[in-house]
Amino acid sequence: MNLPLLAAWLGAAAVWLFAGLGRQRQRAALASHLGVFFALRRDMRLLGLLLILGSVAMLAFPVFVPPAQAQRGDWLIALLLGGVFGLNSVIGMLFWRGRIQVSAQGLRAWSVWGVPHVVAWEQVREVAISDIMQSYRFDTACGRFYVPLFIERLDDFRALLERHLAADKLPKTRPATDAEAMHAAYLADLARWAPRGLPVVLFVVGLSSLILPPVPAGMGLAAAAGLMLALSGLPLSRFDSRLRGGLRFVSLAGFAFLSQRSAQSYQEHLLQAGQEVMDGYQGLLVLLQTLGFALCITLSCLILARRFLSDKLF
Repeated sequence: MNLPLLAAWLGAAAVWLFAGLGRQRQRAALASHLGVFFALRRDMRLLGLLLILGSVAMLAFPVFVPPAQAQRGDWLIALLLGGVFGLNSVIGMLFWRGRIQVSAQGLRAWSVWGVPHVVAWEQVREVAISDIMQSYRFDTACGRFYVPLFIERLDDFRALLERHLAADKLPKTRPATDAEAMHAAYLADLARWAPRGLPVVLFVVGLSSLILPPVPAGMGLAAAAGLMLALSGLPLSRFDSRLRGGLRFVSLAGFAFLSQRSAQSYQEHLLQAGQEVMDGYQGLLVLLQTLGFALCITLSCLILARRFLSDKLF
């Protein structure tokens, strides 16, 4: 199990690190006109460092633990965990050390996968604000690229955009900078996307249920977890900031606890059926069912809130 974990982790990091090598000449050209650099805010850099340390610790942990008796499908769980924590370490590096560069020739933004890409000003067709990505979105001849709204000196970045791009290419409104306003804008954008995502999640849950019959108690706990996740996203601007943080922490903690209990109920059901240990394939199916059903409930809550409470929440 250790080798697939390490292989997936190193593979995820290698893909991100070397994906931009083909654009070396572009980066060199932009570096010759140094321009202005923008780092992410200090809190996001700290989050990136924590992601790196946590992911490395989780991926290194199996190396120092004596391997347990192998179960059918363990390699699949190992690859899944390795991929998730490997991706987390890459995201952490991007948050910790990532920089946005702006010069007279263009800017260096990020793709949706976090790969740096040099965009010339003449390639930019339109700039919009993506609330769901919490970013400026650049629609260009080469695709879509993003600059996070949580960079330092955001007003200076906006001023550079206004200097180098025509007014008709810029967003008509400025992005929200207040944390609660940004959260409300993100939630509204997510609610607009929810009707598209719900059928996909339902398909995944239904397909997994054909292979592994759902456990009613587990699905009930997953539904409760989905409600807690939906509650954690509610705009709470009328409350004190500490109370807002406390309510969201409790909601997220409830989601984590109920999700774990939901998966545990599947384990108890298998134990009653005479199977002592859940194998890797069953573990993946349980993960798809429980988290998928919780996400179905969350997306359904968003759709209903947008339909009936739009004036109050969005």
